[in-house]
Amino acid sequence: MAALCRSGVSRERMARVLASSLRRTAVSPRCAPVARKEQLIPLQDARNSYFSASFIEEQYGFLTAKSAYGVRSYSSGGLPPHEVLTMPALSPTMTQGNVGKWKKKEGETVAAGDVLCDIETDKATLDFESLEDGVLAKILIPAGTKDVPVGQALCVVAESAEGVEQFASYSAGAGPTPSPQLKQQAPPSSPPATAPSPSPQRSPPSDLPPHEVLTMPALSPTMTQGNVGKWKKKEGDMVAAGDVLCDIETDKATLDFESLEDGVLAKILIPAGTKDIPVGQALCVVAESKEGLEKFTSYSQEEDGQIASQASQPQEQARPSSHSPPPPHPSFPPVDLPPHEVLSMPALSPTMTQGNVGTWKKKEGDKVAAGDVLCDIETDKATLDFESLEDGVMAKILIPSGTKDVQVGRGLCVIAESDQELEKFASYSSEASTPSASGQSPKAAEGQSQAHAPATPAPLSSSAVQGKFGPAVRKLLAESGLDASQLTGTGPHGMLVKGDVLAAMKSGVLPKSKSTPAAASKISAPAKVPAASSPALSYEDIPTSQIRKIIAKRLVESKSGIPHAYLEAATLLDPTLDLRKELKENHGVSISVNDFIIRATALALKEVPEANAFWDDKAGTRVKNNSIDICVAVATDKGLMTPILKNADQKSLSDISSEVKSLAERARAGKLKPNEFQGGTFSISNLGMFSVDHFSAIINPPQACILAVGRGVKKVVWEEDADGGGRPKTVTQMLVTLSVDHRVYDGETGGRFLKALHANLSDPKRMLL
Repeated sequence: MAALCRSGVSRERMARVLASSLRRTAVSPRCAPVARKEQLIPLQDARNSYFSASFIEEQYGFLTAKSAYGVRSYSSGGLPPHEVLTMPALSPTMTQGNVGKWKKKEGETVAAGDVLCDIETDKATLDFESLEDGVLAKILIPAGTKDVPVGQALCVVAESAEGVEQFASYSAGAGPTPSPQLKQQAPPSSPPATAPSPSPQRSPPSDLPPHEVLTMPALSPTMTQGNVGKWKKKEGDMVAAGDVLCDIETDKATLDFESLEDGVLAKILIPAGTKDIPVGQALCVVAESKEGLEKFTSYSQEEDGQIASQASQPQEQARPSSHSPPPPHPSFPPVDLPPHEVLSMPALSPTMTQGNVGTWKKKEGDKVAAGDVLCDIETDKATLDFESLEDGVMAKILIPSGTKDVQVGRGLCVIAESDQELEKFASYSSEASTPSASGQSPKAAEGQSQAHAPATPAPLSSSAVQGKFGPAVRKLLAESGLDASQLTGTGPHGMLVKGDVLAAMKSGVLPKSKSTPAAASKISAPAKVPAASSPALSYEDIPTSQIRKIIAKRLVESKSGIPHAYLEAATLLDPTLDLRKELKENHGVSISVNDFIIRATALALKEVPEANAFWDDKAGTRVKNNSIDICVAVATDKGLMTPILKNADQKSLSDISSEVKSLAERARAGKLKPNEFQGGTFSISNLGMFSVDHFSAIINPPQACILAVGRGVKKVVWEEDADGGGRPKTVTQMLVTLSVDHRVYDGETGGRFLKALHANLSDPKRMLL
C-alpha cells in the first residue's frame, strides 16, 4: 500500500504543476468556466481507485485539484499556499479509519514520501504519507481519534514556513467549499436538507443589543445530539473569530466549538457537562459589544423567536392527542458546580452497546493526570483500560465496581479541575449527567406520571392475586410454602412473576407461619403433598456475560439472514504429519497441525481468489477482498474469540505458528486490541483436538465462509498400483466442512477451493516455498 501511495506522488505533482501554470498564465476570473475547464486534461488514470482527480471551480478565480487523498487549496481566505490532506480510502470497502500516532509535529518540515501519521483501517495499520515538500502547518485531527470518515480533513501542509502562524485557528470546516456540481455528485451520506444548520441564528428585533445565538452544530451526517464539555470562555469575556468557546463531544470524537465572529460572550445557556443536547439547541449568546450585557442576565432560549418557532412545529407533530402529557423539558445538572467533566461509558467497538465496569484504579479525591487508568471496562470482546482525558481530581464515582450492562453514553465518573469545593459533588448522580430517553429527570418524570397517569393500584394480597399470575408462579409458591403477600411483584400493576418467587427463595425468605383463611384455602391447599415429593431446586442461574449475549445475537442474525450451504471433503493427513515430524526431529521446529491448515487455507484462497469474497448488502453484489486475513477461533472463559492473522498468505509456517500462539494467549487473557479481532476475510474453527470427527460451523458475518476442521481418523482404503492391482492401506483422513454464503459461493467455487486445500495438505512441501 505504501508503494501504491508513492506511485501517486508523481501524479499529484503533475496535477499541481498544471494548476500552478494556469495561475502563472493569468487565467482571468472573468473567463467562462467552460473555457477554463477545457484547458485541463486528465492527469490521473480513472482505473486507479485510490487517486482519481477532478478539477472543480473555486470562488477564488482559479481551478483547484481535488483528489481522494487531499484537497488542494493553493489560496483561500488570505492564507498562504497550502494543501489540506484528508482521510484516504485505502480499500474499496473503507468508509472510515482511525488516526494513530502523528510522526510529525506542527511546524516541522516534511518531504514528499515522509510518513505523517499512522492510519488504522479495519484491515491493517498503514502509513499516511505527504505528497509534496512543505511544512506541517496544522494537525486537524488529534492522535487516537476513532472513526474518522473518508474525506475528512486530517492536516494542512503549507508550501513554506512563512505565515504558518496564520493556520493557528484553522479548523477542519475551514477548507475550500466544493462547487454545486460536486455537491450534486456527492454520495447519499451527505447531511439531509432538514438537518439543523450549525450556523449562528440572528436574533429577532427586540430591546436586546445586537447579538447571535450559537446552536449545537451537526458535526457529522449522522449526528443528532452532542454533549457540552468544558467552557473555555466565561460570561463577559471577549471572543474573536476562531476562538474556542467550549468542547463538543459527539459519538465519534471531542471537537472544538469555535466562535464565528468577534464579540462578547453574553450568556451561557447550556452548562458544562450537559449530555444529549439536540442539534439546533441554543448553546450561548455572543453580543457585538459589552454595551447592555446586563440585559442578557435573564435571557432564555424561549426568548429567541427563531428557536421557539423551530421548536414549536416538531412539538405539535409529536403530540398524539389532547390527553397526552405536555412536552418534557431537558433536565440539566446544577449550574453552581465547579468546572468539571463527566466521563461516560465509551463505545470501544462498532457492536458495543453496553459494558461492565471492573475495578476502579482511582478513588474519590485522588488526583488524576491525562492518560491515567481510571478503571477497567469489560466489553463484548476484551477487557480494556479506561483512561482520563485531562488532568484533574476524581470528584465522584457514579457507577460502582462490578456493575454489569452499563449502557454506552452513561456517566461513569466526574473529573473536577481542582480539589476545591469537591463536597458539592456528594449528591451528584449519573441521572444528572445522563438524561432519560424522554429528556427529563426522574423526579420530573415521576411528577408527570402522577399527574397524568391513572392511580397505581394498591399492593395485591394473596387472596386478591389469585388468578393474577401464571401456573408456574402458583407452583413455585406451593412448593416453597411462601405466601404471595410476602412478595413484591415486578410485573405490570404489581403482578408476581416467576423471577420474583425465585429471587425470594434464593435470598432465604421464610414462609409465613400463619396465613389468612382465604389464602390457606386457596394457596396452601395444594401444599398438602408429602415433603419427599417437593425436593429443593437443584439448578443455578448462570450469569450471561456480555460477549455471550453478542455471540448469541450474531449467530441468530447469521443463521437467519445468510443462506448457508455446506461442502464436505476428506483430506489425506499423513504427508503433513510426516513433514511435521521431520521438522521437529531434524530442525527442532514445532509446528502444529492447525498451523499447516492455516497455511494451506491461505494458499488455497490465493489460488482461488473468487473464494476470498463477501456479500455487500448495501450494494447487493459480491465484493472481493484485497488481502487474505484469516480468523482463528479461540475458546476463552468469556466465550469464543476470533483473532486475525493478517496477510496469512505472505507468512511462513514458523511465522504463522508464533503469531497464532501469541494471539491465542492474549485472547484468553482478554488483552487483544480492537484491530486484532475486528475484520478478517475467512475463518477457521478446529475441533479436532476434542476428538470431533466433523461438524458444520456458522458463518461469522460479514464474512462469507468458515472452514470446520475435524480430527484425523485412521481408515483402511484400497490403493491401486500401476499394474492394475492393488492392496489395502491404512491412512489418516481428516474431514473438513466448508460453510459458505450461497450468494457469494456456488458449488464450482467451493469445489475448486477444497481441491486446492487437499492438494496443499497432500503435498505439504509446496507450502515451504
